[in-house]
Amino acid sequence: SIMVMYEENFVLNSRGMKLFTCVWKPVKQEPKALLFLCHGYAAETSITMNSTATRLAKAGFAVYGMDYEGHGKSEGLSGYISNFDDLVDDVSIHYSTICEKEENKGKMRFLLGESMGGAVVLLLARKKPDFWDGAVLVAPMCKLAEEVKPHPVVISILIKLCSFIPTWKIVPGSDILDIAIKEPHIRTQVRKNEFCYKGRPRLNTAYQLLLVSLDLEKNLQEASETDDIKYEESFIRNSRGLKLFTCKWLPTNQEPRAIVFLCHGYGMECSITMNSTARRIVKAGFGVYGMDYEGHGKSDGLSEREENKGKMRFMLGESMGGAVVLLLSRKKPEFWDGALLVAPMCKIAEEMKPSPFVISILTKLISVIPKWKIIPTQDIIDISYKEPEIRKQVRENPLCYKGRPRLKTAYELLRISIDLEKRLQEVLLPFMVLHGDDDKVTDKAVSQELYRVAVSSDKTLKLYSGMWHGLLNGETQENIEIVFADKQKNVLEYEERKIASETENIKYEESFIKNSRGTKLFTCKWLPANKEPKALIFICHGYAMECSTARRLVKAGYGVYGMDYEGHGKSDGLSAYVPNFDHLVDDVSAHYTSICEREENKEKMRYLLGESMGGAVLLLLHRKKPEFWDGAVLVAPMCKIAEEMKPNPVVISVLSKLSGVIPTWKIIPGQDIIETAFKQPEVRKQVRENPYCYKGRPRLKTANELLRISTDLEKRLDEVSLPFMVLHGEDDKVTDKAVSGQLYEVASSSDKTFKLYPGMWHGLLYGETPENIEIVFADIIGWLDKRASDRNGGFESELNRKEDGFTSKE
Repeated sequence: SIMVMYEENFVLNSRGMKLFTCVWKPVKQEPKALLFLCHGYAAETSITMNSTATRLAKAGFAVYGMDYEGHGKSEGLSGYISNFDDLVDDVSIHYSTICEKEENKGKMRFLLGESMGGAVVLLLARKKPDFWDGAVLVAPMCKLAEEVKPHPVVISILIKLCSFIPTWKIVPGSDILDIAIKEPHIRTQVRKNEFCYKGRPRLNTAYQLLLVSLDLEKNLQEASETDDIKYEESFIRNSRGLKLFTCKWLPTNQEPRAIVFLCHGYGMECSITMNSTARRIVKAGFGVYGMDYEGHGKSDGLSEREENKGKMRFMLGESMGGAVVLLLSRKKPEFWDGALLVAPMCKIAEEMKPSPFVISILTKLISVIPKWKIIPTQDIIDISYKEPEIRKQVRENPLCYKGRPRLKTAYELLRISIDLEKRLQEVLLPFMVLHGDDDKVTDKAVSQELYRVAVSSDKTLKLYSGMWHGLLNGETQENIEIVFADKQKNVLEYEERKIASETENIKYEESFIKNSRGTKLFTCKWLPANKEPKALIFICHGYAMECSTARRLVKAGYGVYGMDYEGHGKSDGLSAYVPNFDHLVDDVSAHYTSICEREENKEKMRYLLGESMGGAVLLLLHRKKPEFWDGAVLVAPMCKIAEEMKPNPVVISVLSKLSGVIPTWKIIPGQDIIETAFKQPEVRKQVRENPYCYKGRPRLKTANELLRISTDLEKRLDEVSLPFMVLHGEDDKVTDKAVSGQLYEVASSSDKTFKLYPGMWHGLLYGETPENIEIVFADIIGWLDKRASDRNGGFESELNRKEDGFTSKE
């Protein structure tokens, strides 16, 4: 008979917990293979599995075991599993370390898992599909029997309690020992084993077991495909240190034709909800990657791989995932080869939104109670999924969020959908958008608008009569087949050609920089895609606004750069708070100068375009570097605030004294600037709905800075020496047209133009009728073109300007 040697030890896991390990080996002979034990829930290895391990060691195998955290002789709260993935990671690390020892290299390695240990085995195999040589699964926990599960309503209540009382032992159910072990004397032995947990399951432990069994069961349904599809899961950490779940589905025996990236919807996740979608796509020959966003699915929260270089890359986004896709495309316009947008959240359907009055109240509460679930709305599951059994599956999926939207979440969804709706024309990449005709969650009309206005030359729209929001998994099987057939036919069969994504010849990019005070500032640029820009234009936006589109100028051949000041638009900082205007100007000067000084831009002419308060920024940039800029376009510049917009002088005096005490208070009396700036009612509505535009009363210190700067500029208009064009609406009630006229009269520049537009208001670039806007832009582009074409050297250019009589007033 073969003698067996037994040893015990302890290791530390990545969280610093001491875990018990043991080994049984045949004495005086090399083991024929290695066998690794994974014990069941509430059990342990050294006693419960001793007879099993001894039998196997006598048969010539080296047998290794360990007790999970919170089990047996290992440290941790008894019977408590905080995160099943951490448990699997502990086992994987320890057993992989043993396999990689010099004496074990070349030996075959097998897993043996019992009950919950069977689930551990399957997840180890999923984690490293090619590492293990085989597995023995004894009554594996791929699904919990209905008899041991509480009622679905009770499960739903317990899941909600998980985050509050995770360690409580309140899960109702049968005594697992009585129904697991047939022999009474064995039951007695287990009850007497001090290392086995014998209480009711702890709340979070039960939740983790349910989670894992649901996941495994879902993947078992695809067992017939396992020879052809390789599925893997892993975790990464984001820039904020949170662990994010990722997964991939790949064809086993062939190189993928292209790569498809999934973006799931709000409250959803990838591994279960989108599993069938991913598998269909892999069957068509594609590699599919997915991830759960922070606070979704298996992720935490309330660089290119060599083998994928050269492969085409597609995105698939459903509902909120469609918004993610469009923002990814905006972030890297040249990176993606195409996108599938399924009922994309470019606008939330009116039926789903509370009344504007309620939205206004809730917006004010965001900073106070961001996580509260108080958004009044319909049950999204009932109106998303047509098929009742799908609704039931989603409700039972513990990875899907089913409560009311949290306040800050709802605000972010509204903010993003408004932003996307306004910028649909910027979508460059090839795309197919699919929408159900009866969708009550996202707005089908905006999908139609996306198809109509997007500049992409390769676009497809599919509207499905009678279908709802959940096109991928909420419809009848027949309808789902129709949707997938359309997808494969229209979008995924692009491997023979590289798709053009440069339509209209405009390339748009966004990024962030940090100013000298460490504040993150939003920057953007629009460039001609297929030619060198004839000159560079730098935008300075107005007070409470943000830097948006400049496509007209790019179409005319210019490269356009923009940025949002601190406290404005997408930049960090207290909204619409300008504590020091000089700092604001320094930020703009530093960023725009750095762009001009790049090697590729050194010889290009550089112009400034400033609107309203941006006109003041422009003039201060010129004052800071008088010889640096080649020209400027001033649109209703804030060289003086109109008298109608200013409070009484006595009030100004009082408020100025208070600005050092309560600088951020919004107590400046005055007219609604939106009402007086923009003539067209629909533009006013757009500005009010734009979450990046500030709409409150001016803050005390901001108003003081605007008054200080405009007073200073008005006194020093004669110092303006660069070529400029100043434009003003005759009916402007925000900035003073008379001072624009005075600027033209007294400026020392020899190249200056003044345009006064009868009947037009303050917002000349986008607040007027389309006909008026065309007139304004024709004047701007004409002025720029005339000067850009004269770049033949400084002396000759200046001579031409004088000969052409550029000094004009209209």
